Amino acid sequence: MKSISLLLALYLFQPAALAYIWPNPPIDGLEDAYTISSGFGALGIVDDVTPCTLGPAGSGRQTSAEWLRTAYHDMATYDSATGLGGLDASIGFETNRPENMGTAFNTTMSFFNVTQTNHMSFSDILAVGVILAIKNCGGPSIPFRPGRIDATEAGPSGVPQPTESLETHISEFARQGFNATEMIGLVACGHTLGGVHQVDFC
Repeated sequence: MKSISLLLALYLFQPAALAYIWPNPPIDGLEDAYTISSGFGALGIVDDVTPCTLGPAGSGRQTSAEWLRTAYHDMATYDSATGLGGLDASIGFETNRPENMGTAFNTTMSFFNVTQTNHMSFSDILAVGVILAIKNCGGPSIPFRPGRIDATEAGPSGVPQPTESLETHISEFARQGFNATEMIGLVACGHTLGGVHQVDFC
């Protein structure tokens, strides 16, 4: 009987321990960034990707494509075998690497640095931006899950390069947790969003 009472007590108290408590500044701020696109309280994230083709004047670049590329290059450090790396804002320490050519990364980081608050991680606000950019460009609505922790140093290198062999690409994407079909979908569909920068990447 005592064990049943204990289990019942644990069951009853579990929802209270896991329940959302308001206010919760980190989650509230991200929720506002995700849901308030104009007017009071808007961070202006959607403004930079509306319309989807919007980019710096005369640059041939699209902000939505730059955000998606930045997020991918940031998460490309993920190692599915160890669970380390991923979307952790380490890209901020990696913009001088040959695999991260062009100004798109610094432009994206500068934009989100202004919209970030001290209650949310940079990697979470970058994730919100990419989700909004994809949705604003006619893509699917992607569920958002907060709680990313920002890196304090560069992650390992290993972003797949256009000059590498197919075998190398398959291996690098497999490390990130993608199979060959997902790799093709990510590369093919990811590059339909728009241009990132004229000079360095072709």
